[in-house]
Formats: sequence, structure tokens, C-alpha cells
Amino acid sequence: MALVSQCLCGNARLQAVALNNPAMFVGETGFAVALVQKSLVDLGYKLPISVGAEGLPDGIFGNETFTQVKAFQEWAGLKIDGIVGRLTITGIDAILAKDERPSPWLKFKIEGLPAPGNLPEGVKWEADQYRADVRSVILRMNSNSVFRAILDHILGRIRVRPGKSAKTEPYWSGLEEYLFYTPYLFWPGSPLYEGPPSGPKSTERSRMIVWSDDMTFCHELVHAMLFSRGSTARDTNVPGIVHPIKIISKPHIFLDKLFFGNFGDFIAIVVANTFLSLQRRGRPIEAIARNRLLLVMDHHAPNQHRPLRSPETFHETPEIRDLLLKVWAELDTFARAVAENSAPFNPLRDVRK
Repeated sequence: MALVSQCLCGNARLQAVALNNPAMFVGETGFAVALVQKSLVDLGYKLPISVGAEGLPDGIFGNETFTQVKAFQEWAGLKIDGIVGRLTITGIDAILAKDERPSPWLKFKIEGLPAPGNLPEGVKWEADQYRADVRSVILRMNSNSVFRAILDHILGRIRVRPGKSAKTEPYWSGLEEYLFYTPYLFWPGSPLYEGPPSGPKSTERSRMIVWSDDMTFCHELVHAMLFSRGSTARDTNVPGIVHPIKIISKPHIFLDKLFFGNFGDFIAIVVANTFLSLQRRGRPIEAIARNRLLLVMDHHAPNQHRPLRSPETFHETPEIRDLLLKVWAELDTFARAVAENSAPFNPLRDVRK
């Protein structure tokens, strides 16, 4: 079977690999190996030794490349032997050839176990169905260019598994390097979870919804992306910011402070709300701001989830403007990718106008 992706099709050695004539083994060196390494990185597999900081593969099929080939084979359901043969190379090629853009879930390692910490007693956990549901949500969200910008800037792969506690929202744990999702709602009649009925109208089987909402997922995924890039944004505190400035009766007494907590949360909040705005771009910006625009506090009390006042001038508030320009200074390509869309609320775009 001939290779067809732009990355691989022009290499005679890889075309031979596609025929097992011969396959590629540990110890081989050369440009064909470098192309395999580049393809693995493009699919989200980490090769920090073989592919340097400048993104140049070394072309040496060593232990690191061997390990990541096996990881791809495991994901693709192939024989896990670390040999790049016909099925492995054509599997990689098929993904690359699909619009020359990797399937979005390849940026994730989705683990269906252990079962979530809030699973009701007696309910059977279906790990395979959980993984399938996660993939379907990711595929749906991939139609949003802000979501794709986040994925494109993840280095390596983000591990996803059910939450350990009763927490109902998705959350990112940098200490454990997992993005946790806790199922929290039940619907009757679903094959996802089998067990006793839940709720007064349940009669047969119960369904637990895997995801809370897409916007929260985007927020936590930004944290995971920043972690994958070694960012220390969460270490920088951000004091309460008055927006819009409004003096009551005496000088220096202000209302409407926004509490972002830290720079990492500021980035996540701005990007998640740009995602939401793009999803609802047919609505005026004021209507979007009234509908749970998370710029109002994220998880920081006291005025969590209040409607944002004057969203059209958000980027003009001096302290906020400085933070937006700091995102551009530290994450230029990411900021550019987020800014390049028609979302009504897009502070990273508007601050550069």
C-alpha cells in the first residue's frame, strides 16, 4: 500500500517499509527514521531526546523512538513490538493524510480506569464507553478554532481519566499530570453505566454524563497546555482588578473587582471565554457576557459567575491590557492562533488593534 501523506509519501525507504521490504528496526539511522520521529511528534508523542528544542529529529532509531512507536501501536490496536512495519507506517500515514491534520484525540491518552470516585454504589463502570464518549466530545469541540489552537500548542499528550473525588467539574492536576473528569449526572436507559436506577423516574439503567460543559474543559485544557510547555504562569499572582472603573462617593472606592488569582488562570479564563464567544458568535457580546461568562471570577470568590460588565471594553482596562500583552510576549504563537477568529469577545485580538 503506497503512502500518501505529504510528510511520508516522497521517501523511498518509507515506501519500502509500507511493503515490509524491509521493516524498520531499532538501530536504523537516516532521514527515513527522522521522518518517522517527526510524524510521532506531530501526533503528540514526546521525543525530548531524539527531537531537540529546535524540533530537529536526530534520525536515530533508539530506545526513545522504540518506546513511542509501541505507544502508537497500543493506541492503534496493533501488535506492540516497536517495529515500524507495514501496518504501523500506514497507520501513521493515514492519520497524517486526513486533511494533513492529526485527529484531535491523538493529543490525549484517555484512560477509563480507575472508576470515578463519585460512582454510586452498585453501578457498573464501563471504561470503554467512557473513552468513546470522551473522544466524541473532543471531536465535536474540534470544530472550534480556539479549541484547535489549544491542541496545537500542547507538547506531547495530555492524560485524561475519571476524577478521583466527588468533584463534579473537570480539573487539571499538575502534580499528578492528569486532566480529571468526574461524571456527575445520571440518565436512565443508557448502556454507559449499568446498575440500580437513579432518580424517581428511573426504571432500568442509569447514565452518567461524562462532561460538565465544553467551556470548563477548555479552561482546564489551557492549564494542561501551559504545563506541557513548562510555563510558570500559575506562580504569578494577579491582584484584584477593577473593571470597569466606577467611583462611588469617595475617591479610591471601587466596585466590580475581578479576581483572577494568578496569571495562569487569567490566560485560561480569557481563552475559555473566547471559545464560548466563538461558539455563540451570532449573539451580541452583551448577551454572551450575561450567560455565565467565566471572566467573572472563575473559581475565585466572592462574585463568582456574575455577568461581566462592559465586556466590549475589557481589553482596555490598563491592568488587563498589560496582562494580555504579557500573554503575547510569553506565548506569541498561541496568542496569535487564538486571536485569528471572529469571536465577538476576543481580548487577545482586540488588544493588538
